[in-house]
Amino acid sequence: MQAFRRERGYSMVEMAVVVVTTGIITAAAMSAYRPTVGASDAASKTGEMIKVNEAIIAFAQRNHRLPCADDNADGIEGSAGVCTAGLYVSGGVPYVTLGVTPPAVLGTGAGADLIYAVYRNSAASPNADLASLIERNDDLPAANNYRNSDDLMIALVSAASAAVNSFYLNITGDGAATGAADCANNTVANVAFALISGGSVDSDKNNSIFDGPHNGVSLPTGSSVKCFAPPTLSASSNYDDKVIVMTFEQLISFLKQ
Repeated sequence: MQAFRRERGYSMVEMAVVVVTTGIITAAAMSAYRPTVGASDAASKTGEMIKVNEAIIAFAQRNHRLPCADDNADGIEGSAGVCTAGLYVSGGVPYVTLGVTPPAVLGTGAGADLIYAVYRNSAASPNADLASLIERNDDLPAANNYRNSDDLMIALVSAASAAVNSFYLNITGDGAATGAADCANNTVANVAFALISGGSVDSDKNNSIFDGPHNGVSLPTGSSVKCFAPPTLSASSNYDDKVIVMTFEQLISFLKQ
């Protein structure tokens, strides 16, 4: 298979601005519902999400795969660093694995309620488990391009070509153009990875900082939830979560830099 030609994609800063712009706009619109004391908390959470988003991209560029989720708040992906196929799809951010300074104590601070989730579809052909380092280009172990960035891009192309499937990491509707925010009945698109942060308060009064489509989410395991709201779901009196998603195409662009 022909190797991918590297072309300039969006910079991390440019993409971060794109994916969080809606979140910033909706956060401003929330002023009618939230006390002003939550403003610094919202800004802190947004900053933490951008930092982690950039670290995940850098990890993919270095390791030719995405990390799997942290399932026990030790900051390490998977089980002691082992990402068993099909497992650890959603959970905490693997700060230690990413080489990023975590909150002072895992479980507290700006990243305490930050969920990370990754697309893991080993049934696709070629294999599209984005958290597995697999040779997908038939290169021999002695070859310089054995298990390199081309293999991750092949997986991303495979994932982008696969039919939308609720069994793998996906986003639901935005309550407008893409339909209802309903994980049970409206699977809109699969994505490479996602970051979800609970808002400043329990907006929908369900005894969880996570609202709306994220009601089933909890740390440290993430409760194996695979469906999340899109970043474009507007904030309201009963929803103030923040979401960043990375599409397959966006991640390919970063890998081409």
